[in-house]
Amino acid sequence: MIYSGIYLHKTNMVITTIDSNGELVAQRKLGCRKSQVVAYFHEFGQPHKAVVESTGSWYWLSDVLAGMGIELIRPCLTAQGDQLREVMRSRLRLVVRRTAARVQVHSLAEKAGWIIFVY
Repeated sequence: MIYSGIYLHKTNMVITTIDSNGELVAQRKLGCRKSQVVAYFHEFGQPHKAVVESTGSWYWLSDVLAGMGIELIRPCLTAQGDQLREVMRSRLRLVVRRTAARVQVHSLAEKAGWIIFVY
């Protein structure tokens, strides 16, 4: 059994494939075209499972992989995916707050005539 993780964007995707021992088999950046996806997955002649991380527009990919007999799992459809999504949303809120605080500090320092070096 081999496993692929797919990071799907609007115009391209990055696919990383590993074997059952966790060893890297292949990694490639592809355009969002059915022909490229089919060609990539036809390289492997053994049972395959895939997971996709995407905010939307993943349905076409699911249809392509299902037609090839590859099970596609969406992490956000699992209980662990729900927990992960909540952690990521919390992290995003914290990053936004941290950035706002830094901007305020730099603004106050500039008004006071101070120079702040950012490393």
